[in-house]
Amino acid sequence: MDDAAGRRHLRELQRIIHQTTEAIWACDLSRLRTDFKPRKRQDEKGKSSVHKLKPLQLPPEVTETLSLGPKFAVEPRLSAPERLSLVRQISGRAPDLEQGLCVSAGVDVLLRSTQHTSRLPLRKVEAYLKESTLAVLPADKEGGFAILSFNLCYSKASEAVS
Repeated sequence: MDDAAGRRHLRELQRIIHQTTEAIWACDLSRLRTDFKPRKRQDEKGKSSVHKLKPLQLPPEVTETLSLGPKFAVEPRLSAPERLSLVRQISGRAPDLEQGLCVSAGVDVLLRSTQHTSRLPLRKVEAYLKESTLAVLPADKEGGFAILSFNLCYSKASEAVS
């Protein structure tokens, strides 16, 4: 066999190997795709899960609010006197000649600004959890919560510390 014929034969064998490998991979891939079902970490609306350690019947607004996850937590709001005190503290860092102007501008901003209210029923959720003596704990990295009775939470915490 000469060099040219040997190279042709080698290319033909490589082509056959390539086609065989592709055919086997296509069969395996289709089988793997039918066998593999990814875990759902969140439901179809992109909400986090709410885990309950015992059978609890939660009102829908509690479940919906908690399923939004911790990123929807609301920052505590400053009261009017606290905001005014903040204006005074900030103006105290201005040069002496500009302090009065700073206070005046800060008070004007406070009078014109409105505080936005949350559309989430956080007070209802908080009241329900307190009334039912339930504790809410972070459950997973994806932002889910675990809900359990306060007594169970206390006993688990005591076990963990002991």
